[in-house]
Amino acid sequence: MAKFRPAAPNPKAQKQTIRGSLVSIWRGDMGIFPRKFYRGKLLKIPTFGKPRWFVNDPETVRQVLVRNQKNYPKHAVMKRLLEPLLGGSIFVTNGETWQRQRRMVNPALELSKLKVLYPIMLSAVDDLQNRLAINDKVNDWDVDAEMTHVTADVIFRTIFSRTIELESADKIFAAFSAYQKHIPKFMMLEVLGLSQFLLPFKRWQARKNAMLIRRELEPLIRNRQELLKTEDGPDDLLTSLIRAKDPETGKVFSAIDLVDEIAFFFLAGHETSASGLSWCLYLIANDQNYLKRIQAELDDVLQGRVPEFADLRKLEVTRNAFREALRLYPPVSFYIREAIKEDTLRGKKVCPHSQVIVSPWLIHRHEDWWENADLFDPDRFARDECKAAIRGAYLPFNAGPRICSGAGFAQQEAVLILATVLQNYNVLSHPNHVPQPVGQLTLRSRNGMRLLIEPRK
Repeated sequence: MAKFRPAAPNPKAQKQTIRGSLVSIWRGDMGIFPRKFYRGKLLKIPTFGKPRWFVNDPETVRQVLVRNQKNYPKHAVMKRLLEPLLGGSIFVTNGETWQRQRRMVNPALELSKLKVLYPIMLSAVDDLQNRLAINDKVNDWDVDAEMTHVTADVIFRTIFSRTIELESADKIFAAFSAYQKHIPKFMMLEVLGLSQFLLPFKRWQARKNAMLIRRELEPLIRNRQELLKTEDGPDDLLTSLIRAKDPETGKVFSAIDLVDEIAFFFLAGHETSASGLSWCLYLIANDQNYLKRIQAELDDVLQGRVPEFADLRKLEVTRNAFREALRLYPPVSFYIREAIKEDTLRGKKVCPHSQVIVSPWLIHRHEDWWENADLFDPDRFARDECKAAIRGAYLPFNAGPRICSGAGFAQQEAVLILATVLQNYNVLSHPNHVPQPVGQLTLRSRNGMRLLIEPRK
């Protein structure tokens, strides 16, 4: 049976004009890349100022992100784009600052032992199940909103030891969605070597939405700081960060530092998972045979009960669907680095200050690394002939020292949520909705994600 070819722009045979490229960047259009970007291994793009290099070859990617990663820190453009929201958090810093933050954050992340956190995840997913229980017939389901709510609830409980209110969840979702929509516009200015100040109203809107999110978090942090002056407080991520000390200097996080780091953990901890889960449910809904295989696995392993921690490792068919969703729609589609010294990549000299871009979107769809790269085929993760591609050309969580420390958390959470939904419901494609991938801070659908959902007979 023919496999499902999910929504994606058809690569153009020829590169766009400068005007067409700028329009595509303005819109966050993933169709900006011509066919050669899905076939080439190192591509130099002449732009205003220093050139940009797209690195698509696994060995060269490893050189940039792992072996010579000190020569390729995060580009300053990321700090300029995210500073209103994440301040000087660990996500945007480099060098000594990043190393100090990492020393302080690592002990706090020890809390993220997956078995310890499983009951927290399960309680949030129970609430998801209660919200779904109102569906007694085929319904038009706003998947993006629901996946954002449940993943935000999971990370909120992990950080603050409390549930997230529906009003707060909706407010944060709306604010972050609005913030993301401005990113392609600012990126176009960066490409032209221009300032965000040329779009003053959009810059004001972005900062307003960033401050709204931070205002939701600030009082919770202040209240916890006051509590810890007289009591032990809950043993969660926030308490650990408040008590964290740099083992070399003894310094602690300032009040502003705490807001920056918590904003990062909160947003990174739910936005990328929500993106991956929304795309995964869309893919499954459009492959009813694979949906039946997942449900057969769930029925066999779970026997109608709530998943236990030990069950998750047995759900390979379910897990592979999520892994394939991250391949086709990597939440973070571009890792932007800056060469600080001259280097040689595949025999080409890369001069200092050049932008070097590793794009999971391109590498995951590269014709040399993946067979039938544009098709939904979760079984590729179980085939021996795909092991080399999975090892070298699969980068949904980055690679090297800056690999996502929450990768295990995200995958466990995703399998649990998928199991909970699909054990009890059928998801079907929406007859009047085709998602449109758009590159913002995360890869989302420009027109949202809508499916049909109905209880299983």
